[in-house]
Parts: sequence; structure tokens; C-alpha cells
Amino acid sequence: MTHHEQQIYLRKSFCTPPHLLRVADLELSVALHFTKYYMSKQILYYKFYDGGSEFYRLKPLEYIDTHDLTLVECRDSTPSYTTIEPFDTIFILRPQGEVAINLIKTAKRWHKKVIIDWDDSPLSLDQYNPMYTHYEHEKRSSIECIALADEVWVSTQAIKDAFRLYNKNIHIIPNCLDDYTFPVRNKRQFTYNKIATYRGGESHYGDMYDISVPEKIISMVNSNTDWVFSFYGQRFHYLEKRCGNNYNAYPGGWSFVDFQNMMQEQNACIFFYPLATTAFNKSKSNIGWIEAT
Repeated sequence: MTHHEQQIYLRKSFCTPPHLLRVADLELSVALHFTKYYMSKQILYYKFYDGGSEFYRLKPLEYIDTHDLTLVECRDSTPSYTTIEPFDTIFILRPQGEVAINLIKTAKRWHKKVIIDWDDSPLSLDQYNPMYTHYEHEKRSSIECIALADEVWVSTQAIKDAFRLYNKNIHIIPNCLDDYTFPVRNKRQFTYNKIATYRGGESHYGDMYDISVPEKIISMVNSNTDWVFSFYGQRFHYLEKRCGNNYNAYPGGWSFVDFQNMMQEQNACIFFYPLATTAFNKSKSNIGWIEAT
């Protein structure tokens, strides 16, 4: 899916009034009345989270260029009538916690359509994930936000399956290549340059240290001394101490766009992403695939 295809769905969704989503047996005349009333859409989107999900899930909103849609970003987590009242739709990325619940309830009290978006499942983390305690504590609030929303956007079928008991109006919108920022025409040709790349943050401790995975990585690196293995993001000291000089660690600190440019410049011929077999990993989206290709 390109950003152009993603925009088509965004326009269709934003232009559907909440009344049509909740009431299936509206008279045609009433439906036409509400459609006409909501013809000009004002969208307020909340951006509480910065990272890969923000880039892939919210970035397409910036590219919607149409006279009947106005999109405004808001980072003020305290909802007020003056903030919300001018808008038809409230869009929230990864909502959880009492602040998010209050925001959704306030928006619905003023008859605003609420759309929420998740790029992974906050209900499926295992105890080896460093964020397990946080998400387990916020599981109730995450479920309440899912249940309260008029519409839920997710990136994979597995997330939809995890949410299906709490909301029936769930739509899968896959992540896509940002072909505005990274034009396909600029893609470098594949070369057998003997560079292998891993990219992952702290949340992947459980994956990298899963049973037998460290030994396999150490063997792979030390058995291929003519290759360069680049590890971007979280440092794994156990691996570093047991691998040769062809193991290169890059602990981060770049902007998201700078990181993508680094990936393009390096143009590795192999990307590898060890993932444990867990419900959370099965809900993962295609971000790694997009970055690799």
C-alpha cells in the first residue's frame, strides 16, 4: 500500500459521520441530511507518542490535500470544550490511561466521532518484554479506550483479532512506504556487499536472548569474518563481548528520518530480525520489511 492508497481510505473514513456508523437502519433521507451536514470535515489528531508508530501511522495525515478536510495536531492532553468543539472527528494514536479515557468520553459527550489507532497489541505482551509491567498496568484502560472508540484502525489482522471482543468497527490499514520523503526512484540497486543489518530497541531483549538465539548470532558473526554485521538501536553486551571486530554497534540518537537515510546509504544486502514466537510478535506489522526493502 502506498500513501496514495492509504489516503483514499482516510478520506472515506473521515467523511463518514458517527451517526451512520452507529445506526444501521437510518432512513435514506436522514442519512443524506447528516452526510450533507458533515460534508466539511475538521479533524483534530492527538500525537502523544513519538517513534516509528507515529511516523508510519500519522505521517500520511500530513499528505492529505483536499479542500473538504482540515487536519490540526494537538498535544494538549487536557480536553476542553474550546479545543474540541470546532472539530468533527478526534483521532488518537495509541490511547491508554485515564487521560485518554477522559479525552474520548469528553469528545463523545459533545457528539464527536472518535478514531483510535494501534500499530501493535497492548493486550499481548509477555513478561520478558521490558514494557510488560506498564502495559499490564494499563490493560484495563487500553481496553476501555478500544471499546469507547467509534472506529479503530490497526496495522495487522492479528491486532484486529486481539481487539475483536471490544469493538466491532475495526479496520486494517497496513503501514506503507513514505514515498514522498523516500521516493522509490531513489532506491539504490541491490549489491552483494556483505553487510548484514539488525535494527531493534530495548523492547527486543526477549527476542535477542531467547533460547539458543545468542549462540546462533555469535556463531553467524564469528564464522563470517569477511562480513560486516551492524546492530542499530539497543546494545547487547553479551553478544558484543563474544563477537569479533566485524560486530558493529550503533546505539542510536538519530532522528527517524536520519536513521532511514543511514539505512539507505548503507544498503545492506541482508536484514535479520530474530523474533520469539509470542502473541505480541505475531501482531507485528511490516515496518521492518519496509525499512529493509
